[in-house]
Amino acid sequence: MAVPSLDELLERVRVSAEKGNLCSQIVLDVGLDYLGELKADVVKAAGGLAGAQGFVEVTCGALTAAGVLIASAALERMERDQMYMLIQELEERFNQDIAASYPGNRCGDFLDADPNKLPTEVCPPIIAGATKIALELLEENGIHGH
Repeated sequence: MAVPSLDELLERVRVSAEKGNLCSQIVLDVGLDYLGELKADVVKAAGGLAGAQGFVEVTCGALTAAGVLIASAALERMERDQMYMLIQELEERFNQDIAASYPGNRCGDFLDADPNKLPTEVCPPIIAGATKIALELLEENGIHGH
């Protein structure tokens, strides 16, 4: 099954946000659901990665959660070194494809880029983009969605 389009992922992001999920939780909710591996405890725990929870000067929660998505999906399916290489590639692609038009990949870099926009306007494309990159990397390495 092909990785969902960015538009489809944006819709899934919106639905997950309406459930009260934060950026990092949305990545895992949407990503694990696509993989057929929804793990409510992992999604709930991912709230600790959300940059907007007072950690705006640290790495974007969508990026860190996408790393968790890769690690969770890779468990018992690939060697640890391969998983770490995927996470490194995730960061490189995120920085190139998403963060390149911002000062960096920290939560504050995205939120402060246009102070007239709310996080609900700024973050959904970033969340969908991070999820898409992670799912593409997993797909390229034999881990497919349902």
